[in-house]
Amino acid sequence: MKKSIIIFVFITAALCPAETVIVDADATGDFDNRGYTMGSESNAVGQWNIGVGLTYTFNNFFIFSIPEFQDDITDVQLVLELTGYMSDDPSEDLRISGVSTPADQLVGFHSGSTWIYDDLMDGPELGVLTVNSGTLMPFSFLSSVNNDGKGPLFTCSLNETGLQMVNDAAGGTFAIGLSMMDIDSTGDEFVIFFKGDGDPDYWVHQLHITTIPEPATMLLLMGGVVFLRTKQG
Repeated sequence: MKKSIIIFVFITAALCPAETVIVDADATGDFDNRGYTMGSESNAVGQWNIGVGLTYTFNNFFIFSIPEFQDDITDVQLVLELTGYMSDDPSEDLRISGVSTPADQLVGFHSGSTWIYDDLMDGPELGVLTVNSGTLMPFSFLSSVNNDGKGPLFTCSLNETGLQMVNDAAGGTFAIGLSMMDIDSTGDEFVIFFKGDGDPDYWVHQLHITTIPEPATMLLLMGGVVFLRTKQG
């Protein structure tokens, strides 16, 4: 009598690890509701009352150079270092927007460019960054609070629209706008992401871009079936 034994052998494909690339902003700045900016002089988001009856709101911009990737981008995080917080609210929600204004038009001196101010908050929503005073005391700036000269970091993963925009920007520039979603006070209500001392080592404006190889690039080591036959007499 013969007996057949079938042994199935499976060896799964080995996944390559994900890789995260950190991209620092090339340029930053803000526009107020008059369309006025001094380029990269500040990064205020929110409302300032300047003098009696003078109320200006500010929107930020951040410009990044996106490298070209061979692998799929699976996650993009915006990471910002808070350097000032003034609000009666315990936290503020900031809308991250896609920007259609070319990067070379965002930087430099502008006056009356209200369409750029609008573009920084009216583009497609890419995510919502929620911030609070963190290690900063309310109504204070970082330099007067922390001896190490560093503020808390806040992070937001971009949504699918943001992922696609970063993919489309590979090899070029990618600009985002930042605006305060609920300005409800009659006084000053703002957050700042710029220390103002001119040294980039004192602030963090970054994209953390994570990639992972497509399944087609994974190595299938082996799979098969082994037949063994034995004979009993």
